Amino acid sequence: MASRSRIVAEHTDTSQAWPSQESLRIHNRAAVHHVEFSPDGYSLASAGRDNVVRLWDPTTGAHVRELKGHTGATNCVTFSPDGTCLASAANDHTVRLWDLTAERPSKELRGHTGDVWGVAISSDGRYVASASTDHTVRLWDAATGAPLREFTGHTAQVPTAAFSPDGRHIASGSWDHSIRIWDVATGASVRKIDHVDQVVFLTYSPDGRRIASTAYKIPVRLWDALTGALVHTFSRIVWNVAFSPDGRHLASAGHDRTVQLWDATTGAHLREFKGHTDGVWSVAFSPDGHHLASGSHDQVVQVWNLDSDPDAPLRALKGHTGWVTSVAFSLDGGHLVSTSRDHSVCVWEVASGNCLVHKIPNRSMLPQDTSFTTDGSILAIHYTAEYVIYLHFPSLDDVTGSLSTSFRSTPLSSRVYLDGNSLCVKAGDIVLHACWLPDYFEPTTSVVQHGENVCVGGKEGMIAFVDLDGLGSPDL
Repeated sequence: MASRSRIVAEHTDTSQAWPSQESLRIHNRAAVHHVEFSPDGYSLASAGRDNVVRLWDPTTGAHVRELKGHTGATNCVTFSPDGTCLASAANDHTVRLWDLTAERPSKELRGHTGDVWGVAISSDGRYVASASTDHTVRLWDAATGAPLREFTGHTAQVPTAAFSPDGRHIASGSWDHSIRIWDVATGASVRKIDHVDQVVFLTYSPDGRRIASTAYKIPVRLWDALTGALVHTFSRIVWNVAFSPDGRHLASAGHDRTVQLWDATTGAHLREFKGHTDGVWSVAFSPDGHHLASGSHDQVVQVWNLDSDPDAPLRALKGHTGWVTSVAFSLDGGHLVSTSRDHSVCVWEVASGNCLVHKIPNRSMLPQDTSFTTDGSILAIHYTAEYVIYLHFPSLDDVTGSLSTSFRSTPLSSRVYLDGNSLCVKAGDIVLHACWLPDYFEPTTSVVQHGENVCVGGKEGMIAFVDLDGLGSPDL
């Protein structure tokens, strides 16, 4: 059998496959705190708890050089833009600058009174910035190692600092729940950005217009570097995924209030749809593939026209008083069904946005998903895998007697499913293991399938794509 899988980052500007990884036995089995590639990609530096900075050949995995001098654990390393110098930060309260073109001793930069957790070099290679648990950021002359300036204002540890691409500003993130932007020339605090958690890392975009920050308990945030305004919050959790009818595209719904459109073959990000004011829980394509519906915690169903630009909602369907748990188009695409935590089921006319029928089939249980019969005449409301209510569509009258038609799909049980991180295919009583998803992938959605392609959404904004081409079904 053959199967191919890849992981892409969800709700980001780019996506990439995760390559096979080479394991380097480094730092005498001590914890590795940081790794960084040289600008040309031919060298890899690592910092670890054993106080040593090490250089590696990333192509062969061979150990190239040890840089010794720190008397405390090394926390961070960074290369100069030309790759000739390496800066390291350590728990001995120092920064060291290593000349990689010679075996001469390193320059030791002293001044901090706490562990140094972050270090950065300006784009012209003239300056070094360091961030410390002593609540300060310091500026140094890279050529001489002389201290130039101390930036004070943070009231807690500062684990991270970064130069703007033009070298005029330094951004620092702190456990005091703030980001500060400093003027390199004057030392003045240009701007303070209030964060909602302890900042652990930040970086500038290549054009200097944005700052991305990470924190302990919240998603990645994107800020306007000029104004300090919050531009975007990236999803840490993908709540729902759906294939287009032709299998070419995948839509994902996430915690960041957006719907994202992906190329299902390559994993490339195609479009982003904004309009919801809270996390998006469900997403579905129309049968002709020209429309997309999404249901959100904001209690609204949005309908998007995939053929139009800009990506504003075609229609906002309002009427639910609880978050929308599922959305589904009728077979002809003219109607949309939504379920909600207010226990209700709504039938909407897509063209007008009018709610045609509103019904609460069960007041003691919450509807989770829906499915249609092959002729579209019966709607199944799934409360659990075992408990289902059948209704005539579009009237939503109760079905009495036996069903005379079959269902297109059963959302709460699938032929392809996950057992832990093992992707399994079931045929009758026989289960076939297709592949393992990576250990770092934590699934948060059920598996969806179109032909030989399956995918599942996960934490940390990841989507796993698996191509089952060549995987034969077990002989029964």
